[in-house]
Amino acid sequence: MTDRFVSRRTFVSHIAAGMSLPAVMPRVVRAASANGIVRHACIGAGGMAWVDMNQFKSLAHLKIVAICDVDAGARNRAVEKVAPDAIVLTDWRELFDKHADAFDSVNVTIPDHMHAPVAMRALAEGKHLYCQKPMTKWLQEMFKLSDAAGRSKVVTQLGIQNHARTEFRLARWAMREKVLGKIKEVHGWSNKTWGGPRKLPEPVDPPASLDWNGWIGVAPMRPYAPKAYHPGQWRDWVDFGTGLLGDMACHVLDAPIHAMKLGAPKRIESAGPAPTTQNWPDRATVHFDFDGNEFTAGDTLRLTWYDGQTKAPGHITEQYPHRLPQTGCVIVGERGSMLIPHVAAPRLFPQEQFAEVRFPKLTPVNHYGQFIDAVRGEGKTEAPLDGYGCRLVETVLLGAVAQHLPGQAVEYDGTSRRFTTQVPEALLSRPYRSW
Repeated sequence: MTDRFVSRRTFVSHIAAGMSLPAVMPRVVRAASANGIVRHACIGAGGMAWVDMNQFKSLAHLKIVAICDVDAGARNRAVEKVAPDAIVLTDWRELFDKHADAFDSVNVTIPDHMHAPVAMRALAEGKHLYCQKPMTKWLQEMFKLSDAAGRSKVVTQLGIQNHARTEFRLARWAMREKVLGKIKEVHGWSNKTWGGPRKLPEPVDPPASLDWNGWIGVAPMRPYAPKAYHPGQWRDWVDFGTGLLGDMACHVLDAPIHAMKLGAPKRIESAGPAPTTQNWPDRATVHFDFDGNEFTAGDTLRLTWYDGQTKAPGHITEQYPHRLPQTGCVIVGERGSMLIPHVAAPRLFPQEQFAEVRFPKLTPVNHYGQFIDAVRGEGKTEAPLDGYGCRLVETVLLGAVAQHLPGQAVEYDGTSRRFTTQVPEALLSRPYRSW
């Protein structure tokens, strides 16, 4: 195929078959339109998409020109409050099929199961891409998307907006400068709960304001049930979300993984419980073992994630003068520990040990602005999908795989992207539904 255009059916069928993108001649990638303004399309308008949309709207060199969402309520609010002159659509495929010349960049802020199909289409069309974490639902999707981003000429950024916050940058500075000495262990947690055994309400017809077929997209069809999936509950469900690990670990584990330049974990083990056939569990403990490096005290660094009803162990909680925050991370080093709350300034313990430490003053960074600046040819993004963004999400999605195999040590070779222990293929990818 030599034409630039890829039909929606051909495009989805290629991804569903596990193939690379069809050979296309991408659109010419432009930094911005003639007046220096980046023309931006928002795919998703409710929930976190509302936050992303307003962040993009606040940028000086950007104009929102298109809004797409399957929910008419979210679309209508976005048009009224954010972009009255925007192109308004229900189906994201129509955005690319009919309006690809109208925009330069796009953000994909929709349920996890639809990230990869939409993001891959954006790359094929030569659109600069801001994709919310955790990048994709399935591990194999993530590798395909990362590879496609690397082959493209576009700017990409993973939606981990807290990465740019001064508090987390200070925490990374402390680890890079070895304020704690070399690092011995890492503990991250969040007491939010996505999942647990749930009984679905009786199915009913979806409201006329919601394109339910479009919401399901490439996932297996499920009947609409009120307050079960949409809005906002889809993370509970194995078909659509990645549980609390996919939601919060991308934020909480970002600082240690980035600061210590950790590669992919070589061993992952979940203490359980396992997800059901439908739901993620309401609690988890997942151990990640990484190869050590210049920042670690040993040849292996253990990072442990706790969520829901599971708490950090006593030797972590008992050493602090105050109650630990509901979400955060503790870095244990040779000289002491650092608490990284979500979101607040890092704290060093024992305090008297670090009384002389002075954190630097940092120039503020805007994660969204960094993306648009890079689109305009000014600098680079810190979490590109073919770089650090992929490296962070690889760890998180490996943890999601291990959650299905509690008590089983999952061995992994990050260089070859292969498991060295047997892992069912059904945990790595799935066929796409045509719709």
